[in-house]
Amino acid sequence: MHLTLRFRLRCVFGCRIGWHLGTYYQGVRMQRLFIAEKPSVAEDVANYLGITSKTGGYFTCGADVVANCIGHLFEMAMPEHYDASYKKWAFETLPIVPDRWPLLPKQQHTSRIQMLGRLLQQAQSVVHVGDPDNEGQLLVDEVLQHFNYRGPVQRFWCQSQDPISFAAAFETLRPNSDFVGMRDSALARGRADWLIGMNLSRAYTLRAQAFGHSAVVSVGRVQTPTLELVASRDRLIANFRPIPFHRIHITVDHPASGAFALGWMPREDQVGLDEEGRLTDTRIANDLVDQLRGAIATVSKFDVIPKLKQPPHAFSLASIGLVASNMYGITAAQTLEICQSLYEKHKLTTYPRVDTEYLPENQFGAAPDILSAIRDNIPAIAAFIDAADTNIKSPTWDDSKVTAHHGIIPTAMRADLSALNELELGLYQLVVQRYVAQFYPPCSYDSMSVTATACGETFGARGKRITDPGWTQLFGAVEDDEDDEGKDALPVVSEGDELPVIDAVRLDKQTTKPKRFTEGTLPIVMEKIAKYIDDPADRAVLNEKDGIGTPATRGAIIEELKRRGFLVNEGKYIVSTPAGRAVLELLPPHVKSASLTAHFQRQLNEIERGERTIDQFVSEQVAFVSELVRVAASDLPERPRHECPGCGQGQLERRTRKHGAGHFWSCSAWRDGCKFTADDSDGMPDLAAAAARRAQPDGPSIPCPSCTQPLRRVARRGTAGYFWGCSAWREGCRFTADDANGKPAAPAAT
Repeated sequence: MHLTLRFRLRCVFGCRIGWHLGTYYQGVRMQRLFIAEKPSVAEDVANYLGITSKTGGYFTCGADVVANCIGHLFEMAMPEHYDASYKKWAFETLPIVPDRWPLLPKQQHTSRIQMLGRLLQQAQSVVHVGDPDNEGQLLVDEVLQHFNYRGPVQRFWCQSQDPISFAAAFETLRPNSDFVGMRDSALARGRADWLIGMNLSRAYTLRAQAFGHSAVVSVGRVQTPTLELVASRDRLIANFRPIPFHRIHITVDHPASGAFALGWMPREDQVGLDEEGRLTDTRIANDLVDQLRGAIATVSKFDVIPKLKQPPHAFSLASIGLVASNMYGITAAQTLEICQSLYEKHKLTTYPRVDTEYLPENQFGAAPDILSAIRDNIPAIAAFIDAADTNIKSPTWDDSKVTAHHGIIPTAMRADLSALNELELGLYQLVVQRYVAQFYPPCSYDSMSVTATACGETFGARGKRITDPGWTQLFGAVEDDEDDEGKDALPVVSEGDELPVIDAVRLDKQTTKPKRFTEGTLPIVMEKIAKYIDDPADRAVLNEKDGIGTPATRGAIIEELKRRGFLVNEGKYIVSTPAGRAVLELLPPHVKSASLTAHFQRQLNEIERGERTIDQFVSEQVAFVSELVRVAASDLPERPRHECPGCGQGQLERRTRKHGAGHFWSCSAWRDGCKFTADDSDGMPDLAAAAARRAQPDGPSIPCPSCTQPLRRVARRGTAGYFWGCSAWREGCRFTADDANGKPAAPAAT
């Protein structure tokens, strides 16, 4: 009765009674605690349930409470957490392989973690509302495991944020245990990334330093192969030399249809062809052209075969990224951001971080509602919506090709599209166009081909005659037309027809260099690596489903490589930088192998399906890392030893100055009190300068030309080298001078 009264009072007193209900759970256990991945989703869930109050960072919804994480609240421990000696980078401590894998609370999220802990103590059950992907599964499970929650847990799985989808998801809550494979896959991926990043970055940085390089060599399980993909393509382009070749075309005259062209089809044993079947001998080409002029071509074969072209599938994140890059010139990361906004903020499209273009058959029945909402949202295409036939079921609806996710499609959300920015509207219309096309008939056409002989040589042509445009009327032309048929119809001829050759020409061509990657094509290559990889040996061990990275991470990986200065944009292309290529030169092939990384991704998929365990996968990663650490530590140049002149006990070690401003040398016994230091001179300690400085412990007594106070030699920030400044700079003296071999340059620069 008391609880019912509080619900009635809410309508009168509003927010005031909300505070009372928020404190009510201090004495009474809540029924369900919903834990969302992010605040926006928590608010959507709370609105659906009916908000009673909001207090303390969570929503009260009757007997339920809705709280949220803010991304991952926990992180993997750094090496020094396991052993303080790991803070120093040394081959002797590698490989670092934790016996346990503790997750540590992120300091900035301490109060939120504590709040979730208090709520979990009161919860009779939990509903997991992480994003519908592996990381979303792990993210909330980490919280439950941290607090050792033992109550029942259900999983809210929804790939659309619109009210209809929300209602359906609430009706189909599943046991959280059904998703343990997704959690384990994400957990295994994190451990593999840690093992490779922590160990191989250290090992190959140490190796680089042994050979005189000062840069940190960052190694990533997916980043490094991605960089190699781009650099390898750049090398192919740099080394490309065009090969000239010739094609022969004849023009024949048809008495009814007029002139049309045929192309020469050389025999395999034709003299003058290179290994790729291209005619490179100009003399033979000229002789053939001379013979053909004025000859008769006799039709030997004419075929007309009816064919159907199905509509393009729904978008995956990579495929919409390709179209968006071509149309709008945006990056993969920007495409994800826009798609995420359409899904999460505007609720107009489904979950975007997907790598499939197929749709589940149980969603086919939602088509009328979705098409109706699209008609209201975009009145300008009402005629196309009205012409759609929801009885048509295209091959895009295929349960066998859908796993946890499906392709990106519109939702049944009605909205004022003026709230969308230009790019959001553009991508929404792309998604709508693909979806509506599923309810149009296939494009019907006749595939036409003709073969003829002239002067003992064979010529041919292919054409296409559209009989029913079907879905293509939505696009204006057949989208992504990858077939080798001509776009125009051929005249109808018959076998035995004799057609006079009215012209013969030699067409001079050149082989074209490979295309550079763009913001659209690089994620496609990462997603379907086997189809696009250049190395035949790598291609042989992959299957068509193998990829590197995930839809959620590929754009971020590309952006991170740019941030590190390893990739840059040149116009619409992505190219490797000298710094990126230099890093790759320091690494062995296995670290850079996209095929090996794709193989590891296949194993992560097996963990998700329950076909492999985390321990099996991590053991293979440990073996992989251990072998590459061994390779990095082998065949190193002999390092000269420099006994410390200060204490006579330790050895001098080369260290990087703060802010990356060059190097200096200090004693390995500095923890025992030795304070000896020496400047770096071409990779060696400058012991003479250090001895002179020790003889004058207060430094060289060089007076400032401006105020006569002593000058001091100072390391420059952000760059190698030194300058001289006045010791009275705090009192206002601004005199400075460049450094010239340990002394102020003359004349001094002020």
